[in-house]
Amino acid sequence: MSGSSRVVAVLSAFLIAFPIVLILAGPAQAGDWIRPDWSQSPPVRFPSVWVFGKSVENSPRIYRTVIDVPDRCDRATAMLRTADWACVWVDGRQVFAAGADSTADDARTRRVARNKLQWLDLSEYLTPGRHVLTVSASDRGFVLDGGLYAGTRRLADLTSSDTWTVTRFAPATVIEDQAIVTDAYDGQAVDGLCGPATAVRAVDVWTVREDTLAKVY
Repeated sequence: MSGSSRVVAVLSAFLIAFPIVLILAGPAQAGDWIRPDWSQSPPVRFPSVWVFGKSVENSPRIYRTVIDVPDRCDRATAMLRTADWACVWVDGRQVFAAGADSTADDARTRRVARNKLQWLDLSEYLTPGRHVLTVSASDRGFVLDGGLYAGTRRLADLTSSDTWTVTRFAPATVIEDQAIVTDAYDGQAVDGLCGPATAVRAVDVWTVREDTLAKVY
């Protein structure tokens, strides 16, 4: 093969392989700030319950997605931006919890709360394979932005999006005991326990820098 032919062959191979690399390693997807879209399915109302002599009225809203973690993944880091409290479970195991700073319900408090940032290192829990990620948050919602990595290479996004669902449960429900934290969850309403899995809507986007995510690990 002549020198020019070898150059053409190498360039051809490069042009074929390079787009594949772009597809596999494509650009990071920004996280969506998500909230329940109750217009699609009005929330089920539950009566208050008494727990240790106190009336509990708040119904947990559980946001849910299923994640298939790539085989080579050795790091799962993200940042969570919330409007109120937040609890995070992986396969029914609580891995994070943060309470609201204030119970006040005024506009200023809502603006401040919407900028609460939480660091999440889920590397221990999001191991290669299929996992259920659930987040308890208010109707005001949250945004999650991060990724799944092999070393410094981003294999997949770890973000909130309009593909998630949200389910409203009766007050004082122990979420860890419910099917929603498992892969077997079918999204159906259960009388007296929970409403159906409902769509969420994306109201904003948010992107975290890669160097910031690396510091979480």
